[in-house]
Amino acid sequence: MRHLGYVIADEPTPGRLERFAVNPVFPLLATMMTTTLFGMGWFVLNSFALGSTRKAREFAYVAAGVLGYAALIAGFATLHWKGIISDATEYYCVQLVLAWKLLFAYWLQESQSLSFEIFQHYGGKPARGFMALIAAFVLRMFVRDWIPDEWLMVLA
Repeated sequence: MRHLGYVIADEPTPGRLERFAVNPVFPLLATMMTTTLFGMGWFVLNSFALGSTRKAREFAYVAAGVLGYAALIAGFATLHWKGIISDATEYYCVQLVLAWKLLFAYWLQESQSLSFEIFQHYGGKPARGFMALIAAFVLRMFVRDWIPDEWLMVLA
């Protein structure tokens, strides 16, 4: 067994995925500009890549964000279908769903930014998140035409 030397309890421990670590701003922007599932999935990958000590909390944020997002969409769609929510109030329901998604994305970005700063401080080289963000955004524009209109809100 090798000697690890001095270890800080909250110091991130990057592993094999270290080369995929990006600034957490990019998954936040991906959640805003591409799809919720892509952005939240990128947060999970980034958590592993950074070796974040807050993985459990970040996974809980992702789970709550995605499940709550889906539940809000299903709930509002059901209420709209039953005629409880009118077309005039549908706009506000959509805004609430988007606020829910962005709230959890922002919490994840804040949580990962601490690990990212330590990662960079100790010589970690971040990947080019901007290139992945642009590629995902362009891909979304092409794939969007294949998705039925009913599913656009779910995948947005």
